[in-house]
Amino acid sequence: MDYEIVILLGMLLLAATLYSAAGQGGGSGYLAVMALFGLTPMVMKPAALAMNVAVTLLTLGITRGIRHIPVKLCMAVTVPSFPTALLGGYFLPPAAVYGYLVAGALVVAALSLWRERRELPLVTPPRPITLAPIGGLLGLISGLTGVGGGIFLAPILLIKRWADLRATLAMSSAFILINSIAALIGHAFSNYEWPSEMPMMIAAALLGALLGSVWGRRYLGTAGVRWLLGGVLLVAAARMVFFAHQ
Repeated sequence: MDYEIVILLGMLLLAATLYSAAGQGGGSGYLAVMALFGLTPMVMKPAALAMNVAVTLLTLGITRGIRHIPVKLCMAVTVPSFPTALLGGYFLPPAAVYGYLVAGALVVAALSLWRERRELPLVTPPRPITLAPIGGLLGLISGLTGVGGGIFLAPILLIKRWADLRATLAMSSAFILINSIAALIGHAFSNYEWPSEMPMMIAAALLGALLGSVWGRRYLGTAGVRWLLGGVLLVAAARMVFFAHQ
């Protein structure tokens, strides 16, 4: 096995561990690692989506997060996101456009990780028709980039005070899962190939998520992990912009 693949798998495992320890899904982290290794969009997007599906299924099962999902609010956002995520998954933007999209997603993800999390009194969410455009837009971004969408949804839920932290994390995981499945279906209908390294990448991400869920939160400081991850995301974003100019 090529030593670069071994290092890539180790970095994916580390990213999944840290993200799980910080209560996050990890899609932006997987993209950041692959960006740092200079992988092509044709590899990055489907690999990130597949890792999203595997890891969110695992973490929802381990943490029993499905019990904390606000069903009506979740449905109002995920139902309109499914078709747009499928559409985004079908298309693969040109490398330069993809680079800028992912760089923007990574910057937003970094800012989201650095945002202070405070528990404030909740307010009643708006009607589903008001939430539909939010879900649709986030689904499209998720499908185009492979980031999953939870990293964008969580700040909205917390800033608007539509859900508490526990419900936000659970709902974000469900949102990532649904969008990633939809985008993978869209990708399957396209003419693009599946990366041969994907099974190994999924295995590394699953092991990292398991370590982060069971061990990471106990021994790692969540705030420090979030700041570290945010810094890595910004470095990866800068790399994506640099290569988009090439």
